[in-house]
Amino acid sequence: MSALRYATSFRLLKVREALKQGRSIDEVHKFTKIDPWFLNQIKYLTTMDHKDSLRFLKENGFSDTQLARAMNKTEMEVRRERKNNLFCHHSKLLILVLLSLLQKLPTVILHTIWKMKLSHLKGKR
Repeated sequence: MSALRYATSFRLLKVREALKQGRSIDEVHKFTKIDPWFLNQIKYLTTMDHKDSLRFLKENGFSDTQLARAMNKTEMEVRRERKNNLFCHHSKLLILVLLSLLQKLPTVILHTIWKMKLSHLKGKR
């Protein structure tokens, strides 16, 4: 735990490891002085199961390339896993084209989002 006192490039990984080992937020805060809110966010990401984390990361804008790098997989493996995941059977990627007229110059902005299909929840909307 004393290694957490000093800000290094590996500190965040050590914080993650301490939380995975069951250290309390207060205990880690005492050594790091990192705000408990951030520690709770790190703990949440650490304890998330794989399907939930893939969904969370995709909904928050992470690309398959970024996920592949983090998971030591190829981009195609991540894409295949994402498509086989229950989350993706009920979702689709939308590309929204947003038009804005700034000083009479049309600008096209592409924005990608994940839209959940709620067909499996019929009658509960």
